[in-house]
Amino acid sequence: MKLFKWGYGRHDTGYRAFTLIYSKFFKLDCYLIHYNKGSSIPPHRDPVKTGDMYRFNIEFWRAKKGGVFHSKTIFTLFNRIFFFRPDLEEHYVTEIEEGNRWVFSIGKIIENKA
Repeated sequence: MKLFKWGYGRHDTGYRAFTLIYSKFFKLDCYLIHYNKGSSIPPHRDPVKTGDMYRFNIEFWRAKKGGVFHSKTIFTLFNRIFFFRPDLEEHYVTEIEEGNRWVFSIGKIIENKA
């Protein structure tokens, strides 16, 4: 991950992400994600080697049609703010049919202390 650079998402479905923070040491990442017409994210989970992964997404620009986020969440506010466990819960974004979708996303892995 290159800081302060745009790159295409790992699912190769057209969305792109601008890396704001990426730290293996702090187990923290932060992205600005842009979905244009035709982009999506297929159903998946984000496995982690150790710990529990949490993600906080804020959808600040909604597509005119499509681009709906789906997942079981810990909480959802205003149907635009999502706090969820991407390592446990399958999640996806439907195809953008019209317009653009912009999301601010921050993720953190918390180590289990057994």
